[in-house]
Amino acid sequence: MIATHINKVNVMNYYQKIRESIKASVKIYRPHHSMCKSDCWLWIKRRNAGGTGYGIYRDGEGAHRASYRAFVLEGAIPNRMLVLHTCDVKRCVNPDHLYLGTAKDNMRDLALRGSNLEPCEH
Repeated sequence: MIATHINKVNVMNYYQKIRESIKASVKIYRPHHSMCKSDCWLWIKRRNAGGTGYGIYRDGEGAHRASYRAFVLEGAIPNRMLVLHTCDVKRCVNPDHLYLGTAKDNMRDLALRGSNLEPCEH
């Protein structure tokens, strides 16, 4: 019983550290094309060649995936699932703009919304 409580506390502390790291690594931006009711949290640290932020705790994990794990799931993302953006801003890590979907969902969104939009740099 005590070990289970300690494990839950460690997990909570782990995700709290990720949430704090994310909040310290963003700037707030309202994209002009967004249908979102809240601002994007633009990742300002390391990004890959495609523009997606990465490198919070797991090497190579996208910052948006880490954000979804820390703020929404507090656990692992299911196998074969992607973390998609409602705002179509690759650098956005706002958990309110993220949702789970498949590769097929991602391609559908690309076709419907003409995704891959990026905000102007401010």
